[in-house]
Amino acid sequence: MTPQGQASELLALPDLYHELAHFVVYRERPVLEVPVLAIIHKYFADALRKGRQQGASQAILDAIPKNLTLWTSLWHVEFACDMVAAFWCGPAYGLANLRLSATRGDPYQDSGTHPADDARKVGIECILKLAGEGGAASGIDRMWRDLKRLSPSVQPGGYTKRYPVHLLEQVAQCVFQGCVNLGFRCFSEHQSGGAIVGGAVRQAWDAFERDAASFAAYEASAIQGLRSKLATASAES
Repeated sequence: MTPQGQASELLALPDLYHELAHFVVYRERPVLEVPVLAIIHKYFADALRKGRQQGASQAILDAIPKNLTLWTSLWHVEFACDMVAAFWCGPAYGLANLRLSATRGDPYQDSGTHPADDARKVGIECILKLAGEGGAASGIDRMWRDLKRLSPSVQPGGYTKRYPVHLLEQVAQCVFQGCVNLGFRCFSEHQSGGAIVGGAVRQAWDAFERDAASFAAYEASAIQGLRSKLATASAES
């Protein structure tokens, strides 16, 4: 169950991490983008070579360079920003992605600029698992399965070759290590502080699932408390 029909400042906050990540990925291209592009090029080059060796149909072979173009034009940046945001924010970012997809309807829909929400979910889960949050990743996956059961959308043909799980895992490992090398603090290192967005949003989701009817009142109090804690932390730094 997701609050798709109501506005929520708190549950939407992790989306800001993705937008901030765009600036970081651009600034740190040698660490967060260039290695990712190398992985993607190698993956699809290998897929094309294997396809030819195994006598794949021309339709399958023709799809490989098309998928490569989608990945290397803009999708790789969106996946990288999701992964950096998940590194910073943790499971709360995965829940925010779930909430956003619930408002859009079709989890398999993509475009030339953005990959499918369902594939983005896989990338986020890869980061959570690398950070030791396999249980949270599984919980988000269960909610995604529930969402897809409610959706009339059907996974389109060629979807698994367009979004290979193994490629997403490789990209996630690259981005995760890049974040570590850049000295970013993973959400797991500071989530016990209570003032961070990730912890506050995770608690908000728990509150929403316990009692959706009283969530508005909970959120108002939680936002006030979060602002107060952030102000105190800022003054002490």
